[in-house]
Amino acid sequence: MNIPSNKDEQNETIKKTKVYNLDCISCDSNLCWRGIPAPVFTEKRTRLFSTDSPLMESVDLVPGSETMDRCSCRLQSIACLHCGNVVGYHVKRPCRKCLVKCKNKHLWVFYPDSVTAMERFDFKSKFEATWFFKTY
Repeated sequence: MNIPSNKDEQNETIKKTKVYNLDCISCDSNLCWRGIPAPVFTEKRTRLFSTDSPLMESVDLVPGSETMDRCSCRLQSIACLHCGNVVGYHVKRPCRKCLVKCKNKHLWVFYPDSVTAMERFDFKSKFEATWFFKTY
């Protein structure tokens, strides 16, 4: 997903972005119904999945916090509650640089090698679900 520089273009790009179900790669538990591919702004070649709403009965915060290597965001690891596998992180306190880059409120991030991603479909239209469909 290319990140446009203009905020309106960013919002349009996000609305057209495909939505994924994310499952723990270790135990197949569903972690999120609203994951989208997400570039890391500080490292453009890295691809992750992000969401604004993980399944709280499936993930929890791991004690302790960290700082990103390339910015001053404060992070906390998240783990699958069913098997304990660390599957990503929660941005507890975004830095100013990252807040300016994107304001989509996707503060929950999943590692692609820790989850299985499956595209969601809108059953009424038979098309892939996108963020535009507000897939709740």
